[in-house]
Amino acid sequence: MKPLKKSVSITIDEPILTQVRERAKQDGRSVSSYVNMALRTYLARLAPDHRGIDFTGDGSRPIKVSISLTLDEPILTKIQELAELEDRSVSSYITLILRTHLERLEQ
Repeated sequence: MKPLKKSVSITIDEPILTQVRERAKQDGRSVSSYVNMALRTYLARLAPDHRGIDFTGDGSRPIKVSISLTLDEPILTKIQELAELEDRSVSSYITLILRTHLERLEQ
């Protein structure tokens, strides 16, 4: 049986969303499906090295874009728990996970 899905709205850095959209298109997935896959991969690894990644290249803060996603409920629950442990918003934590995921793909 497929996991339950929950709709969540997040604010995400524009450069990250652009890359996620490109990767999702290459994989033949929706953005929500691609983000679910990236979050699932991250949670499986629980990468401790996700802090301090600068995706802008010039040190400035990227533009934020609001999007809505539908996430597997167990994934969202775990993300909420981890975000709370780090005193972050869910949007911020998902952005960190996606940065880590995209950085690893570039390696």
